[in-house]
Amino acid sequence: MPTPLEDAVTAMQAMHAAQQAFNAISAEKTDRQTRIAELNAMLVDANSTLVAARAAAKIAVKAAFAL
Repeated sequence: MPTPLEDAVTAMQAMHAAQQAFNAISAEKTDRQTRIAELNAMLVDANSTLVAARAAAKIAVKAAFAL
């Protein structure tokens, strides 16, 4: 039969393990949020390039038919 002190030590060890698991999950969440922000920025850049390319293509088509 464990003593109350041993029970307390076991509870503290369990609490420590739970805190470490929580910290690891929190760090993973932060890493993923950072990656999502990076991907969103890349999408904004790609969209800007696409809009510019469409505009250039429209101008080129109009110029080709104007000749």
